[in-house]
Amino acid sequence: MGPEPGLTFWGPDELQRGIAAMLAHNQGSTAALRNLCLCGKRGFWEWTYTFPGGLPERGCDLLEFQGERIRVKNALRKVQGGA
Repeated sequence: MGPEPGLTFWGPDELQRGIAAMLAHNQGSTAALRNLCLCGKRGFWEWTYTFPGGLPERGCDLLEFQGERIRVKNALRKVQGGA
């Protein structure tokens, strides 16, 4: 996160603070992080962005670690459409 070389977060508590800082970059919205789960070489978290006057956008990030680094990060986002 941030300018190169970025920041490093160690452990679930630091990672949760880092993710919250990342979500705060989307100005004008409120963001919530939930269900942070790290299990061996894999991890995930779920998030919600809410913009004023808009529907919440929900998503999750899926992680795969190699040693102490993230090797793969896939992000999925669900934008709820209006009728």
